[in-house]
Amino acid sequence: MNNDNLLKQIEKIFNPLKEGQERLEQRLVSQGQDIKVLKEDITGLKQNAGGLNRDMIGMKSDISLSRLDNKRILFDNKILKQQMNGLERDNRILKEDIKQVDMKIEIVNTNLKKSKDEIISCIQYLYENAGTQEEIDKLKHRVKSLEDKAGIHN
Repeated sequence: MNNDNLLKQIEKIFNPLKEGQERLEQRLVSQGQDIKVLKEDITGLKQNAGGLNRDMIGMKSDISLSRLDNKRILFDNKILKQQMNGLERDNRILKEDIKQVDMKIEIVNTNLKKSKDEIISCIQYLYENAGTQEEIDKLKHRVKSLEDKAGIHN
């Protein structure tokens, strides 16, 4: 066997090994790049997780504030209900007071009508029975008294 043939046979054996080694090196480079990309992805995910944690803390804070607001609203509603109950009670009392005032006005109006009728009656008596000055003075005094009682001031 000569050297050239031996060299060719060695090349036949080593060439596939060399090609396999080159492919392995390319795969290693490719996997190294994949690992680098995965590390970048992991870094991004960690940053996202940090952002989500901050968002969650903010949401918890918002929930706490909302709960405080709800408690304030419930307390305000309770106070408003008490005030409304007080206003309703005051309204009932005012309605009763108005009924009593209306009854008193009716009584006063009745008394005014009676007094007016008596005054007219006295004036008619004066004109119909022009009596003595003493009778006229008594009737005038009676008219004046009735006017005062009725709240009429001439």
